[in-house]
Parts: sequence; structure tokens; C-alpha cells
Amino acid sequence: MDSNPAPAVRATGAGRRRLHIAVIGGSLTGTVTALLLGRAGFDVTVYEAAPTSAPRGGGLIGLEHTALDVLDRLGIAQREFIAYDSETILQVAIRDRKPQQTLQRTYPGRNTTWTLLHRALAARVPAGVLRKECGSPA
Repeated sequence: MDSNPAPAVRATGAGRRRLHIAVIGGSLTGTVTALLLGRAGFDVTVYEAAPTSAPRGGGLIGLEHTALDVLDRLGIAQREFIAYDSETILQVAIRDRKPQQTLQRTYPGRNTTWTLLHRALAARVPAGVLRKECGSPA
């Protein structure tokens, strides 16, 4: 981290003061928060531990209408973070450490991955807002 952090309040050219907000932990929520705060007129810095290019494990992220509405208001087209109109999932029920039942399901709608969604969000964060921080604080 910077040894001389930015002041919490910054003066603007018109003499008005703007609050500076630090978002600790970027990921998806921190990046969305930074974009929304920036649109509201705040100065924002996001401190992210993992590089943008680091892929995340896990399966699909299903996006509900509320999340899709926020992304739409941020000007992010669904084609940027939704690779397919549906996803086929293999669901395996395990009992006594053995597969008991296997079902193949198709989930229609708006499913994405962390990597696709974070890439679309990070592309809209103004330069200098997202800071990659590695290691533990001193």
C-alpha cells in the first residue's frame, strides 16, 4: 500500500470537497461498488489482492434480474459476460462416497463465470481506481 495514503476528503476545482472512499477487496462486488460510487460523484480507490487475469474456480454464477438490472445501468451488455444462452450441467448425487444418481440439466438464462463478469466490470473502472495489492499490510 501507499506509505502516504490519499486524504479522505479532496478539494475540487470549484472549492467543493469530495469524499474519497477506499473499497478493500475488489472481486465482483467491490468493482460494482466502485463503479456505482464513481457515478455518484465520489473519488474511489479499489484495493484488489488478486490480479485481474487470475481465473477463479467454481461453477456457474446465475444472475437474477436485480443483478442484470445493475449491470445494464452500468452500460455492460450481456454479450460481454454471458458466453451461452444456456448451460448444460451434470448433477451427481453421492451417497456413501459413491455416485447414486446422475442427471443432466440445462439451465436457460443468464449464467456466467467470475472471470467473464470481472473482465467486463474491470474494463469500465477508470484508470488508477483499481490497485493490485499483493501481500499482507505492514
